[in-house]
Amino acid sequence: MTRRGHSLIELTIVVMLVATIAVIAVPRYTRSLERYRVDAAARRVVADLAYARTQARLVGQSRTVTFNLAKSAYTISDVRGLRDDGGPYEVVIADEPYSASIQSVALGEPTDLDDDPAVVQFNGYGVPDGGGNVVVQSGDLSRTVVVDAGTGEAVVQ
Repeated sequence: MTRRGHSLIELTIVVMLVATIAVIAVPRYTRSLERYRVDAAARRVVADLAYARTQARLVGQSRTVTFNLAKSAYTISDVRGLRDDGGPYEVVIADEPYSASIQSVALGEPTDLDDDPAVVQFNGYGVPDGGGNVVVQSGDLSRTVVVDAGTGEAVVQ
């Protein structure tokens, strides 16, 4: 009994087919990953704004969410972080699993010291000092988180 192997032409055709499928699949996968990251980052911002609002109502004291565009991060004042080190509540959107960035923030009421505020403060009743939006981006995809000035409710648009 003789064994018959595959010819070089057959192997070349198989490699070309695999390469063609990869050329089609990789951009779709990358786009899907960007969509996941930007959606997850925007939902995290919404959840943390709701958390700050709830914490303000719960303790009857104001809570401030401060955005840092340079770090693509934000902190919630007077709330302990989720890490064991007891540090402040901070979320870095640039880190995994989000790998996204905060493109712009226009929240709260502008003051004389800060014409483009990156801060929203919830009073003891959970009412924000103003509404506005936060734009989160991953790759060329972006999502806008809108904060209602009257209720403080945040949604992704």
